[in-house]
Amino acid sequence: MKTGNSSSFRYFSAFFLIVFGFLFMASQYPIAPITEVDINWNLYFQIAIALFFLFAFIGYKRFQKLNQDTLRQAEETKQKLRTLKRQHELEKKRLSFVLDCGRLAYWEWDIKNNQAYFSDLWQDMIGFTQHDFPQDLHAWQARIHPLDQEQVQKKLLKLLSHQITDYEDTHRVMDVNGEYIWVYDRGQTITNELGNVEKLSCVRLNITQQKQLEEELTLDKILLENTQEAIAITNENLSFIRTNPAFHDAFGLTQSDLAKMTLKDLLDNLQDEPPQDILSQVDKDLAWRGELTLHHTNGELARSSLVDCQKVIHQTTQTTHYALVYTDITELKQTQQELSFLANTDIVTGLPNRNYFYQALDEWLQAFKNSGNKFTLMFLDLDNFKTVNDTLGHDTGDHLLKSVSELIAEHIAEDTLFARVGGDEFVILCRAYTTPEQLNEIGNNLNQLLSQPFKIGDHEIKIGSSIGIALFPDHGSTKETLLKHADQAMYQAKNAGKGRYKIYQAW
Repeated sequence: MKTGNSSSFRYFSAFFLIVFGFLFMASQYPIAPITEVDINWNLYFQIAIALFFLFAFIGYKRFQKLNQDTLRQAEETKQKLRTLKRQHELEKKRLSFVLDCGRLAYWEWDIKNNQAYFSDLWQDMIGFTQHDFPQDLHAWQARIHPLDQEQVQKKLLKLLSHQITDYEDTHRVMDVNGEYIWVYDRGQTITNELGNVEKLSCVRLNITQQKQLEEELTLDKILLENTQEAIAITNENLSFIRTNPAFHDAFGLTQSDLAKMTLKDLLDNLQDEPPQDILSQVDKDLAWRGELTLHHTNGELARSSLVDCQKVIHQTTQTTHYALVYTDITELKQTQQELSFLANTDIVTGLPNRNYFYQALDEWLQAFKNSGNKFTLMFLDLDNFKTVNDTLGHDTGDHLLKSVSELIAEHIAEDTLFARVGGDEFVILCRAYTTPEQLNEIGNNLNQLLSQPFKIGDHEIKIGSSIGIALFPDHGSTKETLLKHADQAMYQAKNAGKGRYKIYQAW
Protein backbone atom coordinates (compact mmCIF):
# COMPACT_ATOMS: atom_id res chain seq x y z
CA MET A 1 0.00 0.00 0.00
CA LYS A 2 2.92 2.27 0.49
CA THR A 3 3.65 2.10 -3.21
CA GLY A 4 0.02 2.99 -4.03
CA ASN A 5 0.06 6.15 -1.80
CA SER A 6 3.28 7.49 -3.34
CA SER A 7 1.90 6.97 -6.86
CA SER A 8 -1.36 8.86 -6.01
CA PHE A 9 0.67 11.67 -4.49
CA ARG A 10 2.76 11.97 -7.65
CA TYR A 11 -0.31 12.15 -9.91
CA PHE A 12 -2.01 14.74 -7.65
CA SER A 13 1.15 16.89 -7.62
CA ALA A 14 1.37 16.80 -11.39
CA PHE A 15 -2.28 17.86 -11.74
CA PHE A 16 -1.81 20.67 -9.22
CA LEU A 17 1.21 22.02 -11.13
CA ILE A 18 -0.72 22.05 -14.40
CA VAL A 19 -3.60 24.05 -12.88
CA PHE A 20 -1.20 26.38 -11.10
CA GLY A 21 0.70 26.97 -14.35
CA PHE A 22 -2.47 27.75 -16.21
CA LEU A 23 -3.54 30.35 -13.61
CA PHE A 24 -0.08 31.87 -13.62
CA MET A 25 -0.21 32.34 -17.39
CA ALA A 26 -3.63 33.90 -17.10
CA SER A 27 -2.31 36.44 -14.61
CA GLN A 28 0.61 37.39 -16.87
CA TYR A 29 -1.69 38.11 -19.82
CA PRO A 30 -4.71 40.07 -18.62
CA ILE A 31 -7.91 39.75 -20.52
CA ALA A 32 -8.88 42.76 -22.70
CA PRO A 33 -11.76 44.95 -21.66
CA ILE A 34 -15.02 43.32 -22.22
CA THR A 35 -17.21 44.59 -24.90
CA GLU A 36 -20.55 43.42 -25.90
CA VAL A 37 -19.01 41.39 -28.61
CA ASP A 38 -16.42 39.84 -26.26
CA ILE A 39 -18.77 38.96 -23.45
CA ASN A 40 -19.67 35.65 -24.93
CA TRP A 41 -16.05 34.71 -25.42
CA ASN A 42 -15.17 35.46 -21.86
CA LEU A 43 -18.12 33.42 -20.72
CA TYR A 44 -17.11 30.62 -22.94
CA PHE A 45 -13.61 30.82 -21.66
CA GLN A 46 -14.75 30.61 -18.04
CA ILE A 47 -17.06 27.70 -18.87
CA ALA A 48 -14.16 25.93 -20.58
CA ILE A 49 -11.99 26.42 -17.57
CA ALA A 50 -14.75 25.09 -15.32
CA LEU A 51 -15.28 22.12 -17.56
CA PHE A 52 -11.57 21.52 -17.69
CA PHE A 53 -11.36 21.41 -13.90
CA LEU A 54 -14.45 19.21 -13.75
CA PHE A 55 -13.15 16.67 -16.22
CA ALA A 56 -9.72 16.86 -14.68
CA PHE A 57 -11.23 16.09 -11.30
CA ILE A 58 -13.36 13.27 -12.68
CA GLY A 59 -10.34 11.89 -14.54
CA TYR A 60 -8.29 12.11 -11.44
CA LYS A 61 -10.90 10.24 -9.43
CA ARG A 62 -11.21 7.56 -12.08
CA PHE A 63 -7.48 7.34 -12.34
CA GLN A 64 -7.21 7.11 -8.59
CA LYS A 65 -9.80 4.28 -8.49
CA LEU A 66 -8.12 2.47 -11.39
CA ASN A 67 -4.80 2.81 -9.66
CA GLN A 68 -6.26 1.41 -6.45
CA ASP A 69 -7.87 -1.49 -8.34
CA THR A 70 -4.58 -2.19 -10.08
CA LEU A 71 -2.68 -2.12 -6.80
CA ARG A 72 -5.29 -4.37 -5.20
CA GLN A 73 -5.11 -6.85 -8.07
CA ALA A 74 -1.34 -6.77 -7.93
CA GLU A 75 -1.43 -7.51 -4.20
CA GLU A 76 -3.95 -10.32 -4.74
CA THR A 77 -1.77 -11.74 -7.48
CA LYS A 78 1.26 -11.59 -5.17
CA GLN A 79 -0.75 -13.32 -2.45
CA LYS A 80 -1.83 -16.05 -4.86
CA LEU A 81 1.75 -16.50 -5.99
CA ARG A 82 2.90 -16.78 -2.38
CA THR A 83 0.13 -19.33 -1.71
CA LEU A 84 1.06 -21.29 -4.83
CA LYS A 85 4.69 -21.19 -3.81
CA ARG A 86 3.85 -22.52 -0.34
CA GLN A 87 1.69 -25.24 -1.89
CA HIS A 88 4.46 -26.07 -4.31
CA GLU A 89 6.97 -26.34 -1.46
CA LEU A 90 4.53 -28.47 0.50
CA GLU A 91 3.90 -30.77 -2.46
CA LYS A 92 7.62 -30.94 -3.08
CA LYS A 93 8.21 -31.98 0.54
CA ARG A 94 5.41 -34.54 0.31
CA LEU A 95 6.84 -35.96 -2.91
CA SER A 96 10.30 -36.07 -1.38
CA PHE A 97 8.87 -37.82 1.70
CA VAL A 98 7.06 -40.38 -0.46
CA LEU A 99 10.19 -41.03 -2.51
CA ASP A 100 12.33 -41.38 0.60
CA CYS A 101 9.83 -43.70 2.30
CA GLY A 102 9.70 -45.85 -0.79
CA ARG A 103 13.47 -45.66 -1.14
CA LEU A 104 12.90 -44.14 -4.57
CA ALA A 105 15.73 -42.01 -5.83
CA TYR A 106 15.20 -39.31 -8.45
CA TRP A 107 17.26 -38.20 -11.40
CA GLU A 108 16.67 -36.16 -14.51
CA TRP A 109 18.43 -35.31 -17.72
CA ASP A 110 18.04 -31.82 -19.18
CA ILE A 111 18.50 -32.82 -22.80
CA LYS A 112 18.29 -29.28 -24.15
CA ASN A 113 21.15 -28.04 -21.98
CA ASN A 114 22.81 -31.46 -21.63
CA GLN A 115 22.80 -31.29 -17.85
CA ALA A 116 21.92 -33.96 -15.29
CA TYR A 117 20.64 -33.96 -11.74
CA PHE A 118 20.95 -36.86 -9.29
CA SER A 119 19.13 -36.75 -5.95
CA ASP A 120 20.84 -37.39 -2.62
CA LEU A 121 19.26 -40.84 -2.32
CA TRP A 122 20.43 -41.65 -5.85
CA GLN A 123 23.97 -40.83 -4.77
CA ASP A 124 23.57 -42.72 -1.48
CA MET A 125 22.72 -45.87 -3.44
CA ILE A 126 26.19 -46.02 -4.92
CA GLY A 127 28.00 -44.89 -1.80
CA PHE A 128 28.42 -41.15 -2.41
CA THR A 129 27.21 -40.25 1.07
CA GLN A 130 28.77 -36.78 0.84
CA HIS A 131 26.59 -36.14 -2.21
CA ASP A 132 29.54 -35.06 -4.31
CA PHE A 133 28.79 -37.21 -7.35
CA PRO A 134 29.27 -35.20 -10.57
CA GLN A 135 25.97 -33.92 -11.94
CA ASP A 136 26.93 -35.28 -15.32
CA LEU A 137 25.17 -37.92 -17.42
CA HIS A 138 28.48 -39.33 -18.64
CA ALA A 139 29.61 -39.93 -15.07
CA TRP A 140 26.55 -42.15 -14.58
CA GLN A 141 26.99 -43.93 -17.90
CA ALA A 142 30.60 -44.73 -17.06
CA ARG A 143 29.42 -46.69 -13.99
CA ILE A 144 26.96 -48.90 -15.87
CA HIS A 145 28.04 -52.52 -16.14
CA PRO A 146 29.74 -53.22 -19.51
CA LEU A 147 27.19 -55.91 -20.33
CA ASP A 148 24.33 -53.44 -19.73
CA GLN A 149 25.79 -50.43 -21.57
CA GLU A 150 24.30 -51.26 -24.96
CA GLN A 151 20.73 -51.75 -23.79
CA VAL A 152 20.76 -48.44 -21.86
CA GLN A 153 22.15 -46.53 -24.85
CA LYS A 154 19.56 -48.02 -27.20
CA LYS A 155 16.69 -46.96 -24.98
CA LEU A 156 18.04 -43.43 -24.59
CA LEU A 157 18.38 -43.15 -28.39
CA LYS A 158 14.79 -44.31 -28.82
CA LEU A 159 13.71 -41.51 -26.48
CA LEU A 160 15.60 -38.90 -28.46
CA SER A 161 14.18 -40.18 -31.75
CA HIS A 162 10.59 -40.13 -30.42
CA GLN A 163 10.20 -43.89 -30.79
CA ILE A 164 9.20 -44.14 -27.11
CA THR A 165 8.09 -41.64 -24.50
CA ASP A 166 8.34 -43.84 -21.41
CA TYR A 167 11.73 -44.97 -20.14
CA GLU A 168 12.10 -48.23 -18.22
CA ASP A 169 15.26 -50.22 -17.68
CA THR A 170 16.96 -52.60 -15.25
CA HIS A 171 20.74 -52.62 -15.15
CA ARG A 172 23.78 -52.77 -12.89
CA VAL A 173 25.68 -49.76 -11.58
CA MET A 174 29.07 -49.78 -9.88
CA ASP A 175 29.28 -48.32 -6.37
CA VAL A 176 32.24 -46.62 -4.72
CA ASN A 177 33.65 -49.99 -3.63
CA GLY A 178 33.74 -51.35 -7.15
CA GLU A 179 30.77 -53.66 -6.51
CA TYR A 180 27.72 -53.68 -8.76
CA ILE A 181 24.18 -53.10 -7.54
CA TRP A 182 21.00 -53.71 -9.50
CA VAL A 183 18.77 -50.69 -10.14
CA TYR A 184 15.38 -50.21 -11.77
CA ASP A 185 14.72 -46.89 -13.59
CA ARG A 186 11.33 -45.66 -14.75
CA GLY A 187 10.44 -42.25 -16.12
CA GLN A 188 8.91 -40.05 -18.81
CA THR A 189 10.07 -37.47 -21.30
CA ILE A 190 8.94 -33.83 -21.28
CA THR A 191 8.52 -32.11 -24.66
CA ASN A 192 8.17 -28.46 -25.69
CA GLU A 193 5.40 -26.90 -27.78
CA LEU A 194 7.15 -28.11 -30.94
CA GLY A 195 7.19 -31.69 -29.72
CA ASN A 196 10.94 -31.83 -29.16
CA VAL A 197 12.17 -33.83 -26.14
CA GLU A 198 13.66 -31.44 -23.62
CA LYS A 199 13.90 -33.45 -20.41
CA LEU A 200 13.83 -36.97 -19.05
CA SER A 201 12.63 -37.40 -15.44
CA CYS A 202 13.06 -40.76 -13.71
CA VAL A 203 12.76 -42.48 -10.37
CA ARG A 204 15.21 -45.20 -9.36
CA LEU A 205 14.84 -48.19 -7.05
CA ASN A 206 17.64 -50.37 -5.68
CA ILE A 207 16.54 -53.94 -6.51
CA THR A 208 19.76 -55.74 -5.57
CA GLN A 209 18.08 -57.78 -2.83
CA GLN A 210 15.24 -58.65 -5.18
CA LYS A 211 17.73 -59.85 -7.80
CA GLN A 212 19.59 -61.89 -5.19
CA LEU A 213 16.28 -63.43 -4.11
CA GLU A 214 15.44 -64.19 -7.75
CA GLU A 215 18.81 -65.90 -8.11
CA GLU A 216 18.22 -67.94 -4.96
CA LEU A 217 14.77 -68.90 -6.19
CA THR A 218 16.25 -69.94 -9.51
CA LEU A 219 18.82 -72.11 -7.75
CA ASP A 220 16.11 -73.54 -5.51
CA LYS A 221 14.03 -74.35 -8.57
CA ILE A 222 16.98 -76.08 -10.23
CA LEU A 223 17.59 -78.04 -7.04
CA LEU A 224 13.90 -78.87 -6.69
CA GLU A 225 13.61 -80.01 -10.29
CA ASN A 226 16.73 -82.18 -10.19
CA THR A 227 16.75 -83.66 -6.70
CA GLN A 228 16.01 -87.36 -6.32
CA GLU A 229 13.77 -86.77 -3.32
CA ALA A 230 10.08 -86.47 -4.06
CA ILE A 231 8.83 -83.08 -2.86
CA ALA A 232 5.27 -81.79 -2.66
CA ILE A 233 3.58 -78.70 -1.20
CA THR A 234 -0.10 -78.47 -0.31
CA ASN A 235 -2.41 -75.72 0.84
CA GLU A 236 -4.14 -75.69 4.21
CA ASN A 237 -6.82 -77.99 2.78
CA LEU A 238 -4.11 -80.58 2.00
CA SER A 239 -4.62 -80.21 -1.76
CA PHE A 240 -1.44 -80.47 -3.81
CA ILE A 241 -0.30 -77.17 -5.35
CA ARG A 242 3.33 -77.88 -6.22
CA THR A 243 5.29 -81.06 -6.95
CA ASN A 244 8.64 -81.84 -8.53
CA PRO A 245 9.40 -84.42 -11.27
CA ALA A 246 10.83 -86.88 -8.74
CA PHE A 247 7.46 -86.91 -6.97
CA HIS A 248 5.64 -88.02 -10.11
CA ASP A 249 8.33 -90.60 -10.86
CA ALA A 250 8.14 -92.03 -7.33
CA PHE A 251 4.37 -92.48 -7.26
CA GLY A 252 3.46 -92.62 -10.93
CA LEU A 253 0.82 -89.94 -10.41
CA THR A 254 -0.20 -87.25 -12.88
CA GLN A 255 -1.47 -83.79 -12.02
CA SER A 256 -5.03 -84.93 -12.69
CA ASP A 257 -4.49 -87.84 -10.29
CA LEU A 258 -3.25 -85.46 -7.58
CA ALA A 259 -6.29 -83.24 -8.05
CA LYS A 260 -8.43 -86.13 -6.82
CA MET A 261 -6.47 -86.85 -3.64
CA THR A 262 -5.05 -85.11 -0.58
CA LEU A 263 -1.84 -85.37 1.41
CA LYS A 264 -3.67 -87.52 3.98
CA ASP A 265 -4.68 -89.98 1.25
CA LEU A 266 -1.09 -90.25 0.11
CA LEU A 267 0.28 -90.82 3.63
CA ASP A 268 -2.38 -93.44 4.37
CA ASN A 269 -1.48 -95.30 1.16
CA LEU A 270 2.17 -95.50 2.26
CA GLN A 271 1.51 -97.62 5.35
CA ASP A 272 -0.22 -100.76 6.54
CA GLU A 273 -3.70 -100.70 8.01
CA PRO A 274 -4.62 -99.13 10.31
CA PRO A 275 -2.57 -96.07 9.32
CA GLN A 276 -1.17 -93.78 11.97
CA ASP A 277 -2.49 -90.21 11.98
CA ILE A 278 0.66 -88.37 10.95
CA LEU A 279 -0.98 -85.04 10.16
CA SER A 280 -2.38 -84.69 13.68
CA GLN A 281 1.18 -84.98 14.94
CA VAL A 282 2.32 -82.43 12.36
CA ASP A 283 -0.39 -79.97 13.44
CA LYS A 284 0.73 -80.43 17.05
CA ASP A 285 4.53 -80.32 16.64
CA LEU A 286 4.75 -78.60 13.21
CA ALA A 287 6.86 -81.51 11.94
CA TRP A 288 7.02 -85.29 11.72
CA ARG A 289 9.84 -87.48 10.46
CA GLY A 290 9.90 -91.23 10.32
CA GLU A 291 9.64 -94.42 8.30
CA LEU A 292 6.44 -95.84 6.86
CA THR A 293 6.10 -99.45 5.76
CA LEU A 294 3.60 -101.10 3.44
CA HIS A 295 3.42 -104.88 2.95
CA HIS A 296 1.77 -107.15 0.42
CA THR A 297 -0.97 -109.46 1.62
CA ASN A 298 1.58 -112.28 1.73
CA GLY A 299 3.70 -110.30 4.18
CA GLU A 300 6.42 -109.31 1.74
CA LEU A 301 7.65 -105.75 1.83
CA ALA A 302 5.88 -103.65 -0.81
CA ARG A 303 7.22 -100.18 -0.04
CA SER A 304 9.31 -98.59 2.65
CA SER A 305 9.37 -94.81 2.88
CA LEU A 306 11.32 -92.14 4.70
CA VAL A 307 8.92 -89.23 5.18
CA ASP A 308 9.59 -85.69 6.37
CA CYS A 309 6.41 -83.64 6.75
CA GLN A 310 6.29 -80.05 7.98
CA LYS A 311 3.63 -77.44 8.60
CA VAL A 312 4.64 -73.96 7.41
CA ILE A 313 2.80 -70.84 8.58
CA HIS A 314 3.67 -67.61 6.76
CA GLN A 315 4.42 -64.91 9.32
CA THR A 316 2.94 -62.05 7.28
CA THR A 317 -0.14 -63.55 5.66
CA GLN A 318 -0.72 -66.31 8.24
CA THR A 319 -1.43 -68.71 5.39
CA THR A 320 -0.70 -72.39 6.03
CA HIS A 321 1.07 -74.88 3.80
CA TYR A 322 2.29 -78.44 4.27
CA ALA A 323 5.60 -79.62 2.81
CA LEU A 324 6.39 -83.26 2.17
CA VAL A 325 9.80 -84.73 1.38
CA TYR A 326 9.63 -88.39 0.46
CA THR A 327 12.44 -90.88 -0.10
CA ASP A 328 11.84 -94.41 -1.29
CA ILE A 329 14.01 -96.68 0.86
CA THR A 330 12.41 -99.96 -0.22
CA GLU A 331 15.58 -101.32 -1.81
CA LEU A 332 17.61 -100.24 1.21
CA LYS A 333 15.19 -102.00 3.56
CA GLN A 334 15.19 -105.11 1.40
CA THR A 335 18.97 -105.13 1.46
CA GLN A 336 18.94 -104.64 5.21
CA GLN A 337 16.49 -107.50 5.55
CA GLU A 338 18.71 -109.71 3.40
CA LEU A 339 21.76 -108.78 5.45
CA SER A 340 19.79 -109.31 8.65
CA PHE A 341 18.64 -112.68 7.37
CA LEU A 342 22.20 -113.70 6.55
CA ALA A 343 23.41 -112.45 9.93
CA ASN A 344 20.70 -114.25 11.87
CA THR A 345 20.00 -117.37 9.82
CA ASP A 346 21.78 -120.70 9.60
CA ILE A 347 22.60 -121.23 5.92
CA VAL A 348 22.38 -125.06 6.08
CA THR A 349 19.04 -125.48 7.82
CA GLY A 350 17.38 -122.07 7.35
CA LEU A 351 16.83 -121.92 11.11
CA PRO A 352 17.74 -118.94 13.29
CA ASN A 353 21.44 -119.08 14.16
CA ARG A 354 23.38 -118.54 17.37
CA ASN A 355 23.37 -114.74 17.00
CA TYR A 356 19.59 -114.60 16.63
CA PHE A 357 19.11 -117.06 19.50
CA TYR A 358 21.18 -114.97 21.92
CA GLN A 359 19.22 -111.83 21.02
CA ALA A 360 15.93 -113.69 21.47
CA LEU A 361 17.03 -115.13 24.82
CA ASP A 362 17.85 -111.62 26.07
CA GLU A 363 14.41 -110.43 24.99
CA TRP A 364 12.69 -113.38 26.68
CA LEU A 365 14.60 -112.80 29.91
CA GLN A 366 13.60 -109.14 29.90
CA ALA A 367 9.97 -109.92 29.06
CA PHE A 368 9.60 -112.67 31.71
CA LYS A 369 11.49 -110.77 34.39
CA ASN A 370 9.26 -110.15 37.44
CA SER A 371 6.28 -111.53 35.49
CA GLY A 372 5.91 -114.73 37.53
CA ASN A 373 5.82 -116.79 34.31
CA LYS A 374 8.23 -119.50 33.23
CA PHE A 375 9.83 -120.67 30.01
CA THR A 376 11.97 -123.65 29.06
CA LEU A 377 15.40 -123.78 27.44
CA MET A 378 16.45 -127.09 25.81
CA PHE A 379 19.86 -128.00 24.45
CA LEU A 380 19.65 -130.80 21.84
CA ASP A 381 22.79 -132.52 20.58
CA LEU A 382 22.69 -135.14 17.81
CA ASP A 383 24.32 -138.44 18.71
CA ASN A 384 26.80 -139.99 16.28
CA PHE A 385 26.67 -137.01 13.90
CA LYS A 386 30.47 -136.74 13.75
CA THR A 387 30.63 -140.32 12.46
CA VAL A 388 28.19 -139.46 9.64
CA ASN A 389 30.28 -136.46 8.63
CA ASP A 390 33.53 -138.42 8.72
CA THR A 391 32.24 -141.46 6.78
CA LEU A 392 29.62 -140.08 4.40
CA GLY A 393 30.95 -136.54 3.93
CA HIS A 394 29.84 -133.05 4.80
CA ASP A 395 27.22 -132.82 2.06
CA THR A 396 25.39 -135.79 3.49
CA GLY A 397 25.83 -134.35 6.95
CA ASP A 398 24.30 -131.05 5.82
CA HIS A 399 21.32 -132.84 4.27
CA LEU A 400 20.89 -134.76 7.49
CA LEU A 401 20.89 -131.54 9.52
CA LYS A 402 18.28 -130.11 7.17
CA SER A 403 16.04 -133.16 7.56
CA VAL A 404 16.40 -133.15 11.35
CA SER A 405 15.50 -129.44 11.57
CA GLU A 406 12.40 -129.90 9.37
CA LEU A 407 11.22 -132.88 11.40
CA ILE A 408 11.60 -131.15 14.76
CA ALA A 409 9.94 -127.95 13.45
CA GLU A 410 6.86 -129.97 12.53
CA HIS A 411 6.43 -131.29 16.11
CA ILE A 412 6.94 -128.24 18.32
CA ALA A 413 4.52 -125.49 19.32
CA GLU A 414 4.09 -122.43 17.06
CA ASP A 415 5.31 -119.95 19.68
CA THR A 416 8.54 -121.91 20.15
CA LEU A 417 11.93 -120.66 19.00
CA PHE A 418 13.98 -123.37 17.35
CA ALA A 419 17.59 -122.55 16.35
CA ARG A 420 20.84 -124.19 15.35
CA VAL A 421 23.73 -122.85 17.40
CA GLY A 422 26.62 -125.04 16.26
CA GLY A 423 27.66 -128.14 14.27
CA ASP A 424 25.13 -130.68 15.58
CA GLU A 425 23.69 -128.53 18.39
CA PHE A 426 20.16 -127.12 18.47
CA VAL A 427 18.29 -125.06 21.05
CA ILE A 428 14.60 -124.71 21.79
CA LEU A 429 12.98 -121.84 23.69
CA CYS A 430 9.48 -122.81 24.70
CA ARG A 431 6.80 -121.34 26.93
CA ALA A 432 4.26 -124.11 26.30
CA TYR A 433 6.02 -126.79 28.38
CA THR A 434 6.98 -125.78 31.90
CA THR A 435 5.59 -128.41 34.30
CA PRO A 436 7.58 -131.59 35.06
CA GLU A 437 4.99 -133.68 33.22
CA GLN A 438 5.15 -131.47 30.14
CA LEU A 439 8.94 -131.46 30.18
CA ASN A 440 9.07 -135.24 30.41
CA GLU A 441 6.59 -135.50 27.56
CA ILE A 442 8.49 -133.22 25.18
CA GLY A 443 11.81 -134.86 26.09
CA ASN A 444 10.53 -138.36 25.33
CA ASN A 445 8.79 -137.26 22.11
CA LEU A 446 11.92 -135.60 20.71
CA ASN A 447 14.15 -138.58 21.57
CA GLN A 448 11.73 -141.00 19.94
CA LEU A 449 11.33 -138.75 16.91
CA LEU A 450 15.09 -138.56 16.29
CA SER A 451 15.69 -142.25 16.94
CA GLN A 452 14.01 -143.12 13.63
CA PRO A 453 16.31 -143.66 10.64
CA PHE A 454 16.70 -140.84 8.09
CA LYS A 455 16.83 -141.52 4.35
CA ILE A 456 19.54 -139.31 2.87
CA GLY A 457 20.21 -140.17 -0.75
CA ASP A 458 21.14 -143.82 -0.95
CA HIS A 459 21.92 -143.92 2.73
CA GLU A 460 19.70 -144.79 5.63
CA ILE A 461 21.18 -143.05 8.62
CA LYS A 462 20.31 -143.71 12.21
CA ILE A 463 21.20 -141.19 14.87
CA GLY A 464 19.82 -140.18 18.22
CA SER A 465 19.69 -137.15 20.48
CA SER A 466 20.74 -136.05 23.93
CA ILE A 467 18.66 -133.27 25.45
CA GLY A 468 19.36 -131.00 28.40
CA ILE A 469 16.51 -128.97 29.90
CA ALA A 470 16.68 -125.88 32.13
CA LEU A 471 13.69 -123.93 33.45
CA PHE A 472 13.47 -120.15 33.98
CA PRO A 473 13.64 -118.93 36.70
CA ASP A 474 13.99 -122.20 38.62
CA HIS A 475 17.37 -123.11 37.14
CA GLY A 476 18.64 -119.64 36.43
CA SER A 477 17.46 -116.05 35.94
CA THR A 478 20.37 -114.84 33.78
CA LYS A 479 21.44 -115.82 30.32
CA GLU A 480 24.80 -117.19 31.42
CA THR A 481 23.34 -119.29 34.24
CA LEU A 482 20.49 -120.67 32.18
CA LEU A 483 22.78 -121.63 29.26
CA LYS A 484 25.29 -123.23 31.57
CA HIS A 485 22.70 -125.36 33.34
CA ALA A 486 20.99 -126.48 30.11
CA ASP A 487 24.39 -127.48 28.71
CA GLN A 488 25.25 -129.37 31.87
CA ALA A 489 21.92 -131.24 31.71
CA MET A 490 22.61 -132.18 28.09
CA TYR A 491 25.99 -133.69 29.03
CA GLN A 492 24.30 -135.52 31.89
CA ALA A 493 22.01 -137.11 29.28
CA LYS A 494 24.96 -138.08 27.06
CA ASN A 495 26.85 -139.56 29.98
CA ALA A 496 23.75 -141.57 30.87
CA GLY A 497 23.98 -143.48 27.59
CA LYS A 498 22.74 -141.08 24.84
CA GLY A 499 19.24 -141.03 23.40
CA ARG A 500 18.06 -139.53 26.64
CA TYR A 501 16.94 -136.20 28.12
CA LYS A 502 17.75 -134.71 31.50
CA ILE A 503 16.16 -131.85 33.44
CA TYR A 504 18.83 -129.86 35.19
CA GLN A 505 19.60 -130.90 38.73
CA ALA A 506 22.37 -129.52 40.85
CA TRP A 507 25.13 -132.04 41.58
